[in-house]
Amino acid sequence: MFNKDHNQQKEEPECQYDVKYIGGHPAFPKSHDTKVLIFKDRLELEEPYIVIPYDTITNIENMDEKKIKALRVIALGLIFLPLAIVGALWKKKSLYTVIQTHDINKMEIALILDFHKKIEIAQSLIYNKIVAVKQNTTLITTPALEQEHVGGPTIGVKLNG
Repeated sequence: MFNKDHNQQKEEPECQYDVKYIGGHPAFPKSHDTKVLIFKDRLELEEPYIVIPYDTITNIENMDEKKIKALRVIALGLIFLPLAIVGALWKKKSLYTVIQTHDINKMEIALILDFHKKIEIAQSLIYNKIVAVKQNTTLITTPALEQEHVGGPTIGVKLNG
């Protein structure tokens, strides 16, 4: 799930977003300003370096800080946030993207990202990529995928076959 292989050929992402990694991965408890790189089969965070294949994602949703705190209590550690991260969440009223996945050891992880004003387009794109991978499908997108317009991105799913 992490460990960059520097011998691999450089693959260009389909798009990328400036985000704030709030936390959620036990190995990376500290928040960082970073980038999320969107690839055909995965997304990657630059710092901390985390690779998340779409087929390992069990859920993606947006939450405010109250819902994150409640989920943390209900899940009994599924989302383990140090007090400093919880404090950082309370500093602003915002929606965060929570990506639930598991690592190579099948340990449940819930990463919390702040896509800022791009939450609707980014979360929609990631969700559609998850659906496409899990259904073995191909995404059909408009040429202006990254452009914001009323109604959000125009993304369709076409079944292979």
